[in-house]
Amino acid sequence: MESDNTSILHGSFSGKIILSTASRFEHATIVVSRIDNLSVRIALPLLDDIIRFHATVSLQTQGPLLSVKPQQINDYFVKGLNGYLEKKPNVHGGLLEKTSEFYVHLEILKGSFSRMEMFFSGKKV
Repeated sequence: MESDNTSILHGSFSGKIILSTASRFEHATIVVSRIDNLSVRIALPLLDDIIRFHATVSLQTQGPLLSVKPQQINDYFVKGLNGYLEKKPNVHGGLLEKTSEFYVHLEILKGSFSRMEMFFSGKKV
């Protein structure tokens, strides 16, 4: 039987989005949809828009972790940022089994001048 790394991520997660351009956090719900056993599509609300992007999933000791390759989505350019998990240089999010928290850490560019860092952390609803 083929292992499925994405089923546990499939669903909605409610939590907080923190933007580097804002002075406060926003409550938000993001949706993670399974594409296949290695990929998911994530839809997250950002300002007055919804950004949908793909991520690759790998099962590791911390849980299913995400890698977000740079991608252009309409007016946005999205790439994953690492650093949240120590010694995991290519991890930009995932579901941490110890805390049951889902997180994703991104850099988002809109147009040629608007850059923001975005961090989401939430629980499955």
